[in-house]
Amino acid sequence: MALIKCPECGKEISDTIKECPHCGYNLRNCVKPKMKTLIKIIIIMFIVIILIFVSLLLIGKGSIKVAFNIIQSGSLECVKEHDLGEATCQHGQICKRCNTEIGQAVNHKWLEATCQHGNICIYCNIEEGEKSDHQWENATCTQKQTCNICGLTEGEALGHTTRQGYCQNCNNYINELQDIYDYLLACVNSSWDIIEESLNTMNLTESFYDTTYVASANELDYKLQSLLYEAADIAYQYEEFYDIGYELKMAGAKLYLFDSLTSDTGFGSYTYMTYMANSIADCANLLGNAQKQIDELAE
Repeated sequence: MALIKCPECGKEISDTIKECPHCGYNLRNCVKPKMKTLIKIIIIMFIVIILIFVSLLLIGKGSIKVAFNIIQSGSLECVKEHDLGEATCQHGQICKRCNTEIGQAVNHKWLEATCQHGNICIYCNIEEGEKSDHQWENATCTQKQTCNICGLTEGEALGHTTRQGYCQNCNNYINELQDIYDYLLACVNSSWDIIEESLNTMNLTESFYDTTYVASANELDYKLQSLLYEAADIAYQYEEFYDIGYELKMAGAKLYLFDSLTSDTGFGSYTYMTYMANSIADCANLLGNAQKQIDELAE
C-alpha cells in the first residue's frame, strides 16, 4: 500500500480506497499521474508523425514509404531536403541519411576499351564489346616499340646511327667507343689484380700435403678466365677492338684449371703450383699484349 495525494483536496490518502475520506472525491474517476504522462507523450508523438506525413505529401517529397524511412531512421532533416548520392545503373539516387531511393537508375557509364579489356561500366563492372588495339609508342635508339597501356614491347630498338658523334635519331652525342674502351681497360686492370692475388695465395703453401691455398688460387683462376672471356666477347663486336679481344681470349685459354682440386685433396700441392704458375705466366704475357694495344688506342 502506498500514499497518494487526493486530486481534489490534496491530502494524503491510501491508493487502495475508492473515495477520499476527507472531501468525498470519487477516486475511480482519477487517472494515475504516470499514466497521464504516458498518454501525453503518445499524443505528442502521434501529432509529430501526422505532421511529418502531411509535410511530405504537401511538399512533394515522395510516398508514404519515404515517410516511413524518414521516421524509422530518425533523420527528420530529410523532411526539408534529402542528402542524395549519385544515381547508378543499379539504383536511383539514395539519401545518405534515411536510405530513401529517389528517381530511376541511369544508363551504364562506360570506361573506354583498351588493349586489356572491352568497355567497362564504372558502376557495376560489367564488360561489353571487344578490346581495342595497342597504343604504340615508337621505338627509340635504346627501347623497342612499347604499348602505353599494357607495356608490351615489339620489334627492336632503332639503335644509334653512329658509334661516335651526334645520332640522327635522338640528336644525342654518342661516344660508344669510349665506353667500350673504358670497360676493356677496367677488365685488364682487374685481371692483373686477380693474377697477383692468385700467385700470392699459392705462395702461402708450406706442405706438399696441404692443398688449401692452391685450391683457393685455382678458384681465382676460374674467375680470371671468366672475366677475360666476357671482355673478349664484347671486344669482338667492334672492329676497332677486335685484336684486343683476340689477345684477351687467348690469355684466358692459357690458364690451366683443375676441376677436382679442393682443400681436401691434400696431396701434390707443389705439383699443382707448378702447372698453375706456368699457365698464369703465359696468360700474363698475352694480357700484356692487350694492355699495350689499349694504351696505343689512348694515344
